[in-house]
Amino acid sequence: MNSYIGVKENVKVFFYQDRIIIKNIYSDAYFIVGKEVGFILYLISKNKRIDELIENIGYLYDIPVSKAKDILFKTIELLKDYIEISDKEFKRGEILLDFEDLKLCRTFKDLKQKSEYPTEIVLYLTKHCIRNCLYCKEKAVTDNGIEKDNFFLDIDRLEALVNEQRNVTDWVLTGGEPLLHPNIIQISRLIKRRSNAKLSIATKGVPDLQIIKLLCDESLIDCFCFSLDSIQPDTVNYLSGSETTFSDISNCIKLVKDAGIEININTVLTTKNYLQINDIVEFCKTNQIPKINFLVAEEKGRCRDFLLLNNEQILFCKETIKELAIRYHQYTMPVLKVKDKFNNCYNCSNLYNRLIIKYDGSVELCNGKYLGNLDGNTIKNVWDKFAL
Repeated sequence: MNSYIGVKENVKVFFYQDRIIIKNIYSDAYFIVGKEVGFILYLISKNKRIDELIENIGYLYDIPVSKAKDILFKTIELLKDYIEISDKEFKRGEILLDFEDLKLCRTFKDLKQKSEYPTEIVLYLTKHCIRNCLYCKEKAVTDNGIEKDNFFLDIDRLEALVNEQRNVTDWVLTGGEPLLHPNIIQISRLIKRRSNAKLSIATKGVPDLQIIKLLCDESLIDCFCFSLDSIQPDTVNYLSGSETTFSDISNCIKLVKDAGIEININTVLTTKNYLQINDIVEFCKTNQIPKINFLVAEEKGRCRDFLLLNNEQILFCKETIKELAIRYHQYTMPVLKVKDKFNNCYNCSNLYNRLIIKYDGSVELCNGKYLGNLDGNTIKNVWDKFAL
């Protein structure tokens, strides 16, 4: 029982509002706990060995060692994706808790895991795109025939959603290519002027810089998240199926950077670019881009089999990104989003706060679970109808 214990190196524990957050800093996944588990985490931060920890739990709770041991191992089971146990010393993550935090923290019973309303809404404005990415998860429309039903065009319905969702802290516009939406300026104005939420847009850039310039000039977008799969033009253009993609993205990034607006980068990892992770992170460091989301290509939609990473290659990506996150965390934070234990989707509280709305009005959770359609419904009706 003299094994060492602590939170994993990629974990940060801190108090926020009335709860304790356990965050995977390499993937952005997080887990919410209350006062009871928070107290055990506080003790873990003060005791490196399991036997000492059990002894202290028994003393502070005034219970036998057997019951103290039971409490500890139930906590370890609950937090198994975040806790590490080893026969030798290891590098731990951060537990930033004190007694004042524990006093202010609510019990788990009093905490609502599921928000009354979602706090983040991801709105797919269109399935139309001018690229033909080899790894695309969607069967996006890329020809010249832009059909009306390829767009979320119902401005009245969107206005009702914005008015309803006063508690939303983050809106994300995506697609397809959201900058192709004929009403992108109107939609952005609506969200920014009717709410205090942060508005982000995920884009692969467009040739027409006037759209970007208008969004920047009116300060309508708080963060542009550009999809950049390499800093090598040939790789970007090959993966996107377009000879202009790299130059379009580069021009857009320069314009947004000159406007002083936050930039993030999305990179989809495939067999063609996974060895370029270092270069992409260095690019973000040099250009003062604070965050890079690395996503692993999935076997969906149009994704070609030869682009899919095998387990060994995914492990290489994890280790590389982990090392770079430690080295560059003061400048830029690379995170890896891949659906396995590393990403902690199973134990991630984003599920209780994030809602996806597709261009056709269908509503999903971030894990892909279908909740319903907005036709004749408010978001609250859809949100409340389904148990999580």
